[in-house]
Amino acid sequence: MSGTLDFGGQNVTVSQGATLQFYLSSQSLYTKLTNIGQFILNGRLVVKVREGISGLAVGKEFQLWTATQTDANIEELCLDPLPDSLYWDITDLSASGILRITDDPELAVRTPRDVPSVIRTEYFDLNGRQISIPSHGIYIVRLYFSDGTVKVKKERIKP
Repeated sequence: MSGTLDFGGQNVTVSQGATLQFYLSSQSLYTKLTNIGQFILNGRLVVKVREGISGLAVGKEFQLWTATQTDANIEELCLDPLPDSLYWDITDLSASGILRITDDPELAVRTPRDVPSVIRTEYFDLNGRQISIPSHGIYIVRLYFSDGTVKVKKERIKP
């Protein structure tokens, strides 16, 4: 949904594990959260850009939210890619909800095309024993990524 949501000064919390998604439909029509008291953002933040949107240029900024106070510890940031030679600048995103477009690669944010892929997955039971093929239940999962990073998480696998 694109448009403005006015919270009438109420506090807003996006908990860890939750997703807050914004849509950019045009230069002036995009999702905006306004008139928030305290805004706590601990979840995943997603920004979707409508295919074929025109006018995305250096210096364009999107005020995604306005709040009296913001406490943003974004769990994961997922931004649709921009056209070649343009980059997302998130310098002021956590503090004031402003997302900008820049041509400065030093300010560039990793976009989905830059995200490393999983190259190996290992499963462990809750006692730490490695298993080859998990069935249903709760497991510890170790993910190895193409950029050399490793992530460990708990995962519930349903039958």
